[in-house]
Amino acid sequence: MVVRGAPAIGVSAAMGVALGARHSIGKQTLPALLAEIRVIGKVLAATRPTGVNLFWAIERMRKHAAELAADPVPPSPA
Repeated sequence: MVVRGAPAIGVSAAMGVALGARHSIGKQTLPALLAEIRVIGKVLAATRPTGVNLFWAIERMRKHAAELAADPVPPSPA
């Protein structure tokens, strides 16, 4: 294991979700991106099934993505 310590594992998980979403092949549609974020979270969760901070960070990123998806981007001022 490269990352050691609960807080660092949580930060690494959150960054992993962010990088996975950035490089997502499903980002053409919002539902596809959200589905892929769920898959990314499952893959990361499997790396350390007892990591409390890992699961906390993955869930927080998933919820944040869902909140952003539910809040449309306001039009830019003309």
